[in-house]
Amino acid sequence: MKFQFDKAKDTAFLTLIVLSIALNIHKVKAQTFGLSLSAGGILSQIDGDGATGYNRLGAHLGLRSIISSGNRLQYKAGFFYNERGSLSKFINPQASPVNINVELVEIPIEVHWRDWQQDDGQYRISYFFGFSYGRVLNASILHPMAPVDLAQNINRNDVSYILGAEVGIWNQLKIGGRFTRSITLLYNSRNFPSVNFRSMQTYFLSLYLVYDLL
Repeated sequence: MKFQFDKAKDTAFLTLIVLSIALNIHKVKAQTFGLSLSAGGILSQIDGDGATGYNRLGAHLGLRSIISSGNRLQYKAGFFYNERGSLSKFINPQASPVNINVELVEIPIEVHWRDWQQDDGQYRISYFFGFSYGRVLNASILHPMAPVDLAQNINRNDVSYILGAEVGIWNQLKIGGRFTRSITLLYNSRNFPSVNFRSMQTYFLSLYLVYDLL
């Protein structure tokens, strides 16, 4: 069961991301802003899917611009590609009756507080919180209790909150972890009263490496 693209809206959203990247690069050239890349993995779960535990492994890729304000405060914004979902069996997903996969492009906005200052004036660790807006690019739902193709009825827009920390491990390289939980529902049963299936809401843990380009 696959979700069909809304090409006009997806094109507009991806155009917004391209413009955001161009602005980030322009700001970096002005030497006022920083830029970082991140890559790692996600363990996710969906409330309402009938499965338990963080049992879906997905990918995380990210690009963020960095604005410093004072010594300790930073603001970061950019875009992420994330894969969320759930499986009732992590090691052998092909044997699972539940298989939900959701691919999103997200625009995060984060506030970082830096701590543990080193002799060179750099900070070793940062704590952060923030919010993100995501757009579902593709979704597939395989569930034995689903009476219809639920992927056609999911919410394409996702609003989430973020909590996390990043620690410097070597020069510009950092390791980071974050918890992200959707505020919006992936599937809202109230919008489809004739369908006998529970609402679903996503949340996940991320572990990733960050490289500060500038």
